[in-house]
Amino acid sequence: MLTKPAIYAHRGGAGYHIENTLAAFEFAIELGCAGAELDVHLTKDNQIVVHHNAKLNHLYTRKPNGQWLTKDEERQISELTLEELKQYTVGEPNQNTDYRKKFPKLLPVENQTIPTLQEVIQLAKQKSESFRLLIEIKTDIFADNNQAWLPLVDAVLNQVEQENFTERAEYCSFDWRNLIEIKKQQPTAKTWFTTHPLDWLIDTGEETLSLACGKEHLNKLRTAFATGNAPWYAGYQPKTPQGFPQAIKKAGGDVWFAYWKGLTSDLIEQAHTHALAVAGWTNNLNNPKDYKAINALSLNAQCIDYPNYRFIEITPELQQQLDLADKARKAKNWQEAKTLYELIYRAYGDESPAEVYWKLAISYRRLKLFDQSMGVLSEANSFFPNQVNVLTEIAALNNAKKKWSDAVLIWNKVKSIRAVLSKLDYERMLIALENMNCNDQLYSILEEAIVFYPENKSFSGRFALVKVKKDILSNSIDEFTYSAFKKFKLSKINNQATRSVEKTLFGKTNGKLVRHSPYRVYASDFCNIRNVLERYFKIDKEICAALDAIAALAFRTDGVLNNYLDESTVNSIKIIYSFLERKKQLLCLLDEETLLALVNLVLMDKKILFSYYLRGLASEKSNNTIRISSLDFFKLTGFEKLVENKIEDYISYSELDYTAEDRDFKEYVAGKSIAIVGPVNNGILSGDEIDNSDIVIRFNYKGLTGYEPCYFGTKTNISLYLDHDLLDKKKSDLIEHNVNDLDWVLFRNTKLKDFSSLGFNLQGVKVKPSLKIWEKNKNPFFKGFPNALQIVLFDIFRFHVGSVKLFNMDFFVSTNYESSYMRTTTTLDPFFLTWHDLTSNFAMPKALFNSGLIEADEIASKILRLSVKDYMEIMDKTYSNVYEDNS
Repeated sequence: MLTKPAIYAHRGGAGYHIENTLAAFEFAIELGCAGAELDVHLTKDNQIVVHHNAKLNHLYTRKPNGQWLTKDEERQISELTLEELKQYTVGEPNQNTDYRKKFPKLLPVENQTIPTLQEVIQLAKQKSESFRLLIEIKTDIFADNNQAWLPLVDAVLNQVEQENFTERAEYCSFDWRNLIEIKKQQPTAKTWFTTHPLDWLIDTGEETLSLACGKEHLNKLRTAFATGNAPWYAGYQPKTPQGFPQAIKKAGGDVWFAYWKGLTSDLIEQAHTHALAVAGWTNNLNNPKDYKAINALSLNAQCIDYPNYRFIEITPELQQQLDLADKARKAKNWQEAKTLYELIYRAYGDESPAEVYWKLAISYRRLKLFDQSMGVLSEANSFFPNQVNVLTEIAALNNAKKKWSDAVLIWNKVKSIRAVLSKLDYERMLIALENMNCNDQLYSILEEAIVFYPENKSFSGRFALVKVKKDILSNSIDEFTYSAFKKFKLSKINNQATRSVEKTLFGKTNGKLVRHSPYRVYASDFCNIRNVLERYFKIDKEICAALDAIAALAFRTDGVLNNYLDESTVNSIKIIYSFLERKKQLLCLLDEETLLALVNLVLMDKKILFSYYLRGLASEKSNNTIRISSLDFFKLTGFEKLVENKIEDYISYSELDYTAEDRDFKEYVAGKSIAIVGPVNNGILSGDEIDNSDIVIRFNYKGLTGYEPCYFGTKTNISLYLDHDLLDKKKSDLIEHNVNDLDWVLFRNTKLKDFSSLGFNLQGVKVKPSLKIWEKNKNPFFKGFPNALQIVLFDIFRFHVGSVKLFNMDFFVSTNYESSYMRTTTTLDPFFLTWHDLTSNFAMPKALFNSGLIEADEIASKILRLSVKDYMEIMDKTYSNVYEDNS
């Protein structure tokens, strides 16, 4: 039985990591190798560095600026100082070359620099008590015998001695002069006399060399060998390659270090007869045939690029068994697949190929036999290091066990080896990253996935969601703060404490960002999309969760922060819309009126959200033709008509669905001059003008105590009441005490459905609910909840009013209000502004003002002439320092 050879990692294990890097040597130690072979050179300032070629290698070297080195830019190691050399990085294969194809199991590692011999020795000492270093002295073998190599030999021996590593250092070289000098200075040193492939030295008549060699170098080798006095043999050149064992022994060598393909059983036996160990060096040995052949030789050591890797040949008999097992696996008959793979695994034992291990592991995982799966995979990972299918299954198993941090770690390793993942593996990696909240990497992986799989709508949609979330996070609240707030709020602490945290967050976002772009994102955009889709369609939970997260974040900034987004983010939002639109394609026949409504919606560029709404309505009907009520039609299209100053269209839509209260109200207000009065004392003496109007409308009227008549007037005919005021006991008592001053009450009926349920003793006061312009998904104009003014404006313009003028309003530009309006304070609490969208709440009356539908007093007019952007900048300045960030 053959004795198992000692395994040395060639150049640290060039098949797994870039050759001669610290990452390679550390991995070789982890694999349990006996040692590693490495190459050394001297720098310009006489420092010993570990690198194979005498020049920088463009196949895996980046320049100091991060660009890949080209072949023409390769510089001699001896021309650079160590400091200059350390500016280059060598841990990744050059993407402009085929180096990655040569080593498909290569695991790139960023920020690796060319190490010094001292760094490698210290790593070996730190990580292992026995790991040996086989140091190849790299010198010019064709140089005359002028001892040009001596400085490198002296430097290496001194370094090894200084590091107290003499017992674990071994030496090899094609230039035997180096090794003879080492023996001279250190007789106990173990020397490996290296020889070229035998067919490099003499022409064997074969068409193909055992190992590729440049023609010029090959001719120089053969010419020198033919003279019988090649300088690198130091006078010990044999007459024929078969004489190497005797020559090496005579020169004082310990090991014949030969290219493995030139070795025969007779040559190895001859070397052993001379008490000479034999080691075989390889170059990218990576196939079952060569793997079997080298293991058939009685070698004392192997120096290989893939240490510990088993290259197993799949025989026809084994392939037949695999085909049967694969058939069961593809049919998802996991129990049968498990049984068949287990039979192969037990029959072939250590000769089982890698695919038996990872396919058996898949079967175990599918049957939720996680421990068995991990046992097989651990064994496979030791036999087949960096085998990508084994690593992929380890990552998938960690996904299944919800060990997300372990999964992300392995997926990153898989990603490093396999530049482009399959759709399934991208999906698995994304799930792990999402569960770990690795937002930055999630963004980059999704960005990559949509390049390779542009047709995959899940990747496109999720990328857009992450892009928007990333933008909102980077421009407002950091994720840590928001996560802390969520935990704080969910802990069911008292409301005052929760409000305090919300105020702190409000202060964090306020006034910090002004983007010069016309685009904004609103929390309600995402809420509306989700509400519609959730109501009418079954949609992915992950999409719901993402929309919720973005909506929650957007609510923190909505309306108060100038949360303008760049065009790239807007395009991402559009991707979300188009992705969601394609989630369901419902076909329905629409009547002419419904079709007209859809056309109007398309023209308003609201087609996606509302086409979902209409299709949802259609899907609930049993017949093929549906009608949208004229009220729905009005709600979907009428608002835009008013803002566009198409007042007659607006009224005509409205008249289709007048209620009895609407008809009475029209009779009361039609043709009249209307004054709408706010609660801000702006210093303008408007009292008489207000009282001279036919009708005066106020908000949440509780009497005029505290309002100076010269500024606010004394007359009130109509008041709009918000339901939260009506349902508040203290406020409700004040309202009941003063409500009979009015002719009409308008009330918002979201929570309060029936005004009579309040039990007020009304004396001649008429009541009607205000127009529901705040209903979710039914108002294409507002992005958030409209304020009281906007509710009133949309309502009264349905009834042929004569004129409308606004008084005592500054659209929250100031924070001071009449005490009787605020009751507890004269300073506006700006936190409530975050629940409204100030942009559309300002833009709506501004549009009516610009079109001449409404007038305003001097202060309000000045504000309404501002651009939306200028208005938002003023709001930022007004409220940016309201709350101090005490964190």
